[in-house]
Amino acid sequence: MSSMQDITSVTQTKDIQKKNRRSFFLMITIFVLPIILAKFALNGQWLATGVTNKGTLLTNELTLEDLGLDPATFTHHWLIVYNLPYEL
Repeated sequence: MSSMQDITSVTQTKDIQKKNRRSFFLMITIFVLPIILAKFALNGQWLATGVTNKGTLLTNELTLEDLGLDPATFTHHWLIVYNLPYEL
């Protein structure tokens, strides 16, 4: 009976090792495959390179006073200002 338990224990241990090895390779694949694909995408010119926006920078300084706003109200805040062009 002891030899039967030993055989069962050995087969269970081998099954666990197979599952652990499969999980390990799956985790490696999940983390390494995106890196390999990104490398191929960059080297193979799959992505558009040198793309820039078509915006223009403001040439003159625009202050809150110019907009009629109190600067003390906006201390320690980020502001996004959209300057509409004049219509002719």
